[in-house]
Parts: sequence; structure tokens; C-alpha cells
Amino acid sequence: DGSRVHPETYEWARKMAVDALEYEDEDANPAGALEEILEAPERLKDLDLDAFAEELERQGFGNKSITLYDIRAELNSRYKDLRVSYRSPTPEEMFDILTKESPESFYVGKMVLASVVGITHRKPQKEMLDQANPVRNDETGLWECPFCHKNDFPELSEV
Repeated sequence: DGSRVHPETYEWARKMAVDALEYEDEDANPAGALEEILEAPERLKDLDLDAFAEELERQGFGNKSITLYDIRAELNSRYKDLRVSYRSPTPEEMFDILTKESPESFYVGKMVLASVVGITHRKPQKEMLDQANPVRNDETGLWECPFCHKNDFPELSEV
């Protein structure tokens, strides 16, 4: 039938089709039932898949509830992508992804421990030097450097 039902679980798909069509055992044609279900998949909605999963677990197959729901979804809409559509993370989710922090654990004013891993010093370029002029504080008479903002130069030539 071209469905994506795994061959190991295909018998369960046939059983689901026979049960959904409410065939008697002597009338049951699993292959024909599956074809009928593919033409009218709404008949699958009334199946009790949880009871079927319990029966499979009793028979030693383990918990197959998710598998049975996947089979029903495939028979309802063949090749349908059942994944949830992508949505971009909210700013809060992105903050959590990047920092593993929440607004409750990381907020404005919170004291944090930090390690300085490197310092970069860059000499001012000629254009910057030409545009920058030291500023004199009239109250103290001292000069302030426009780059480092150090303001204790007594002479302009020392800036």
C-alpha cells in the first residue's frame, strides 16, 4: 500500500483495520480491510488503541501505545509530516538557551562573579588623535585625556 508502517508492525495495522471495520472473523480479509481503511480512514477514530496496547504488552511486546497511535496517524493521512511547525524562540527562551539563567536568577542589580579573560589595548589612530582635544577643568586647572579620561595632568604636554 506504500504506507510508512514498519513491516514488523504491519500485522497490527491489519488488525486495526479489521477491528475498525468490525468484520467477523470468518469475513476478515486483512489486506482488503486495510485497503478499505485507506479509502475511509475516519473509521479508525473509534478504535480503543490503549486497550490494544495493553493486550500487546500482555503478549510480551512491551509498551506499544505510541507505535499504535503512529500507525493510526499514518493510515489517516499517509506521508503527513506530524512534526510541529518551527517557531522562533522568544527573547526569554533565547536568553535561557544562551545563559541557562531565568529572570528570577539573573536580574538588574544582582551581584555576579566574573573572570577577566583578556584585555585589549589599542593605540589611537592618527585621525582620532587629530580630532581629540584634551579638556581643561577650570576649577582644578588640570587637563583630562579624551581617551582614558584620566584627569590629573597639570600640563597640556603631559596628556
